Amino acid sequence: MLGFGQCPVGKFGKRFGAKLKQHMAAAGIWHPGQLVRISYSDRYLNAPLPMLLFLRTCETLAAELKAGDTIEVDIVVQPLKKDRVPYRIFNDWDHEVDREDVAQFLGEKFGLDVALEVTDSAIHGRKLELEYADGRKALVLLDQGFGYWRIIGTPPRHDFRAAPAAQASDLYRSSAAVSGTGESYFAVTKQGG
Repeated sequence: MLGFGQCPVGKFGKRFGAKLKQHMAAAGIWHPGQLVRISYSDRYLNAPLPMLLFLRTCETLAAELKAGDTIEVDIVVQPLKKDRVPYRIFNDWDHEVDREDVAQFLGEKFGLDVALEVTDSAIHGRKLELEYADGRKALVLLDQGFGYWRIIGTPPRHDFRAAPAAQASDLYRSSAAVSGTGESYFAVTKQGG
């Protein structure tokens, strides 16, 4: 993602959203006032940081494209593996219900109606789909998903034992900054005819 640079997480959605807008407009799939649903499949969306970056991006896409008051956001993920005790913002959640509740509470703060589906059959690729009111769909394929970005400096701790609403509030207020590591890419196209 050349030219992305360092970015505070609070501004991530606007920065990444601007990149998406540029590419989607060039492909003829940027339709303001038409967006009704965002769907995202990423079997590795298991930690607070990538969830925050994804939902910040959805917040920006919704603000620029939404057809109604609220955008539905459907997320498909794989079950958590629980392989270590979490304490940093990039560690995986320990409990499925916490991941789901934090995503929903955080979505509410961004004006999004978030639903999380946990399935063993989540696809390996990271696929973001935007569905418009007239049935058209835009597709964004992300090489490494939202886990590509890493914290700059000392990673903040995350209190996984806190109630999900408190976790969401802490994420919402986070002042951490991220930057991409190594090479990655995304591609945009219209889906279907």
